[in-house]
Amino acid sequence: LALLGAGCIGPLAEPADGREATRRPPSAPRSVLAVIVVAAVAGGAFESGFRAAGPLLAADEGLLADALRLAALVGAGSFLMMLPFGALADRIGAASVLLACSMLVTLALALLLALPAWLLPLAFVLGAGGGGLYTIAIAYGAQRADAAQFTRIVAAGGGAYTAGSLLSPLATGWLLEVGSPLLATGVLAAVASTATGVLW
Repeated sequence: LALLGAGCIGPLAEPADGREATRRPPSAPRSVLAVIVVAAVAGGAFESGFRAAGPLLAADEGLLADALRLAALVGAGSFLMMLPFGALADRIGAASVLLACSMLVTLALALLLALPAWLLPLAFVLGAGGGGLYTIAIAYGAQRADAAQFTRIVAAGGGAYTAGSLLSPLATGWLLEVGSPLLATGVLAAVASTATGVLW
């Protein structure tokens, strides 16, 4: 966890003055890195958190036979929508697509709470939105930094996504133990709405 934290927070620090600063690439603006960290953490958290809660939610709704398809649908949504989201970011800007992905995840989780029977199609949507957050976060940084700063952006995004992917299943598992799949889904929806507010 300490290493993951260093990977996320370290790039936010400004390089020292003097000879030390010449050995390291300059920092990207902290506001840019902050957006990347928020989006990447959220993307990893949504994908892995839903993989943990989804099968139990399916079992609760009598859809146990579909539970095994959930992980595949989340992965398919993430993979298949990367290229369209990237092309859209080139046309309208990565910031707008980041916000759209976060709103998409928030809406999908809210619909899932109201209509659990839509679990399978919403799993694809959640995978698309979660995967898009990380992918477009890197594109967002690339549009606002030079080549030397981009190494810090990739480090921040990769560390943040890994942290979200690791911590979300732990938190989701605890929520499933003390509550229910709907509670875990509700908490994910609250996190999604918070991320949307930050990215707004």
